Parts: sequence; C-alpha cells; structure tokens
Amino acid sequence: EESDEFPGLFDLVYGLFERENEEFEILVVANGTESFVMSRLNSSKSHLEKLKVIAFQKKVPQPVCLKAALGECSGTRMLSLGPFQELSAASYEKVIHSMTDAVEVVVPYRKQRKDAFLNRFHSKVLNKAVRWVLGVKLHDIGCNVRFFKREVLESIDLCGNMYRYFPALAAQKGFRVREIECDQAEKERKTRYYRIEQYLDRSIEILNLFFSTRFSKKPLRFFNLVGASLMVIGLLGLG
Repeated sequence: EESDEFPGLFDLVYGLFERENEEFEILVVANGTESFVMSRLNSSKSHLEKLKVIAFQKKVPQPVCLKAALGECSGTRMLSLGPFQELSAASYEKVIHSMTDAVEVVVPYRKQRKDAFLNRFHSKVLNKAVRWVLGVKLHDIGCNVRFFKREVLESIDLCGNMYRYFPALAAQKGFRVREIECDQAEKERKTRYYRIEQYLDRSIEILNLFFSTRFSKKPLRFFNLVGASLMVIGLLGLG
C-alpha cells in the first residue's frame, strides 16, 4: 500500500533503534511499489547506510514479503510494520522494551481507539472470530505492528493472507505472546472503507483458520462431522 506517511514512519523507527545503542538494520519491502518507495526514501538519505530494499515487481502475499525479509536480515529479533504509523511514537518504544527472555512475541492493543465506528466494529468482529476459532486472548489482530524473535517466524508456515493472524497462530503453537496496551496514532483515526470483496476474504480466512487448526491433524473428524450432519438432515427429511 502506498502511503505518504511512510517517510515519517521510517524516520521514527530509525531514531527509535538508534537510541537503543544496538546494531540494527532496516528492510523495506516494496510490494509492487518500488518507484514510489524509492522516491520517498530520497528524503531520508542520511539513513541509507542502515537500509536495504527488497522489491517485487508485482504484488505478492504478505507472507512472501516477510519470508524474503527473513532471508535478508541477520538479526535475532524483528519488528514488522505496515506502510503507515498506527501507534504513537511512545508506544513503538513501549513495544520494543516489552520484549524479554520470557517472551517471544509482543503485539500492541489499541484499547482506547478513537477512530470511526465502522473501523472499530469491523475490528471487534474480526478479533472475536479469531479468539473463538483459535482460543487465544488477543484483541487487536488488525494492527500491523509485531515485534518477535526470529525463531517464531521460522517455525510457523504462513500462506495467503495468514500473516494477519500471525500472533494468534504463534500463541496457539505454544510461543509466549505478550499483548500490551498502546496509544493509537492521531493520524490513524480516519475512516477506512472496505470493499465487499474484502469482507468475503476475511470470512474465507476465518474458515481456513478453523479448518486448518481444528482438523489439520485429524482431517477425518471434519468429514465425520459433515457426514453426521447430512445424516441428521436426511432423517429429518424422512420424518
């Protein structure tokens, strides 16, 4: 996604890690947006020594982007972000400092959201569905900010748009996930409109989650369930 907020987010993250006095690198994945990304990065030339750009000519699924970044980076911890600022500057720092030896994934929870009702309603329905399917207590799956240890990503097989559910899948797999309350960025409070196709995509993703997590190890259970349901319907029809 092309966002004019990208240069500001880039500078914010650079300053955050520079203050930590640790070695770091910044990887930008241009997912079909190479010309846009390079034009915006020209305004941040002082940071280019820490920067590497991975470019895809055509748009690919998020897991492909993430795996490409994993192959290029050398760090043991990774902070993944979307193309625009979703949290306050102080909240990004809070996410970084919440990682400990006892935690493998840190995710934000924008509890006091002040954006449009439509955004909050869409988020609430999606998060409730994920909690029901996966049985994990996370409340802000839609936020793109995730801070995690390298081995977590290496251990989870993501496909399609399943990166959206990465923290929940990590928790279900036994990794220790910490959810922390964060402040929403002021600019992130505008209404985002979704096409009908996107709502259908979310529904399909939830069904995919349900099937892959409930029946992947014992697929016959699914077919037994379907067979039993059809038998009940047939008996009711005979009655």
